[in-house]
Order: sequence, then C-alpha cells, then structure tokens
Amino acid sequence: MAAFCLPFVLSGQASSAGSDEILLTVEPEAAQIFQGFGSSLATELEPLPEGVLPDFSKRVFGDLKMNVVRLWAPIGERETVETMLATFARRYLESGRLELARQHGVTTLLLAPARGEEAPAEPMADYGRKLAEFILQLKDRHQVTIHVTGLANEPERFSPQQVVDGVKALRRELDQRGLQEVGIVAPERANNDRASLEMIEAICEDPEALKGVRGLSTHSYSMAANTLIADAITGRNKEFWITEAGNTGHEEAGDTQRAASLAARMLNDLNHRVTHWIQFIAYADSGNLSLDKDNATKLLVFDRKTGTTFESLQYPYLRMLRVAFPTGCEVHPLTAEPGGDLLNSHGPKPKLNAAAARLP
Repeated sequence: MAAFCLPFVLSGQASSAGSDEILLTVEPEAAQIFQGFGSSLATELEPLPEGVLPDFSKRVFGDLKMNVVRLWAPIGERETVETMLATFARRYLESGRLELARQHGVTTLLLAPARGEEAPAEPMADYGRKLAEFILQLKDRHQVTIHVTGLANEPERFSPQQVVDGVKALRRELDQRGLQEVGIVAPERANNDRASLEMIEAICEDPEALKGVRGLSTHSYSMAANTLIADAITGRNKEFWITEAGNTGHEEAGDTQRAASLAARMLNDLNHRVTHWIQFIAYADSGNLSLDKDNATKLLVFDRKTGTTFESLQYPYLRMLRVAFPTGCEVHPLTAEPGGDLLNSHGPKPKLNAAAARLP
C-alpha cells in the first residue's frame, strides 16, 4: 500500500502556545502528479578548481534527484541566431556543465529566453521565428534537444495579447521546422499576481494558444502560486510550471529564515496544483563571498577568496523535501482549519505551510 507524506513548515508567526490547534484535511483524490524538479545554470561561470564543478553538479542535480535543468539564451532584438548559438555553446557545452547535469539524472532541458522585461519592439511573428530557428540549430549543429521552452523570461511589460500572439507564433514556427515535440510554457511572469492571472486567462481563452502550450507557468517569489491561478488552470489539461523560485540578497551560513521561506513556497506551490518546480540557480562562484550581494540565489557558491564552498541552508531543506515529494508522487489538496488553503503570498504568512502526497 502506498504511503502518505505530509510535511509542513512553521512560519515565524507560529505560536508556541500549546492551546493552538490546526486541523489539516487531505482530499481523497489527487489533484496532480509532481513530474519535474530542477534548477537553472548561471549564465556565466569562470573556470573552477579541478573537481569543484563535478562535485557541485553531483550535489545539486544528483543528490536532489533533479530531472530538469533550465538553460538561458539571450534573445534581445539585437541578437541573431548565430550570436545566440555562440553564447549557448560557451556557457553550457564548452564548459561541460550541461553534460555533467545529464550525467546526474537530468532528462528535460528547459530553455529560458532572456530579453528583459520591456515590451517587445519586434513583431511577435519575427520573435517566434528567431527563437524557433535557434532551437532547431541547437539540435542540428550541437545535437542539443530542447524539450520545453518559455516564450520570454519574466515578460513583465508584455500585454496579455502579446503573450497570446507570441505563443501562437512560436508554436507555428516550431511546427514548421518539425519541432512539434518541443513544449511551450508561458507566461513565466515574476509572481502570481493579477497581471499573471490575466495573461494565463488570455491564453486559456484563445483555443489556438491553449492548444499550443504544454503548460502555464509563473515564478514563485514574494507571491507564490494561489487559488485563483490554480483554478484558472484546472480543467485545461495543462501542466503548471514554477520555472523559477528562490531568494535574493546576501545570505550568511545558517539562514533559517530564507531556507524556511523557500521550503514554505514549495509546499504552497504543490498545494496549488504545480506539476514542475525549478529552483533559481544551482551553483556559482564569487570573488569574495563576504561581499557578495546575491549569493542567496544559489544553493552552492565557490568562494575564490578563501577557496572554500558555501552551502546555503536552502540546500538541505530542499533535500528533505525531495524525500517527501519525489518525482512521480501524487499530490492531494490540503486545507487547514483555521487557515484555508494556507496561501503563502505577499503580506502576512500563514502559521504553517503544508502539502500532502501519496508516495509512488
């Protein structure tokens, strides 16, 4: 008989008083299967001392049992397919980082087209054509198969209609190149707010756009997945991808607040029908970790000044969650009394975050 697992994270607002009681109710029917867990590789990385890169790859992709890696490609209007290919090859192929991730269990390559947050200056048809041609040339020239691609990373100033037009243009261009198996996830906005909901609703209301996507997607930072967005996706027969989740700023060793925040958002997202969850950056290097203003975005950081490795407390927290929520587990909706769906969003947090799954 399969077993249920029900992990939870207490927030800093939780009381230690013994009289506090929260009743958790798990629905008998699963809402989704947790299909993918991964991280992205930093865009640039200077050569590391011998043995460090293989160790980092094993610890992140292997020990966390990741099956997805997110890879970045610059696609601003000044970029050409040739410049995009050259950048991708330098970052991921010549460095050996992609091959190491594959050796440790990665089977799905997720492309992050990076062009900034501004509204597109070029027609969406031209934009889709360039992105599709880049994906084709990666396959033909470098034998790299992209399995899933976003439309644009954090398209904050796109209109909902531009997202719809972009999805349809990209789907047509991919199909014309024989790349029907490449899935599209969109819109990948930075948070689960009203603007993200409007983009998702626009995709769902356009039959061609909805047919053209594999899944709907957002990022999980100050506003994690919520009931409105989960409900908009429910019944559409589409996956729900969190293609980026993490923390920012400078992190010291043993930072329980950041680690608990990331764990709470993962639990929240699973409890709101997420099928794939991608932590922001796997590993990186730093010239001087003590002065680094952004090491909290990474799980492992090599400090060049001291020659040592910084392991974020977020890393062991995720390792524990991966024991509870392995790939293939069936996630069952959970509610609390008091607390409802335990929404972890902007503003006050619930006393705890929890999710429930039946282990495979």
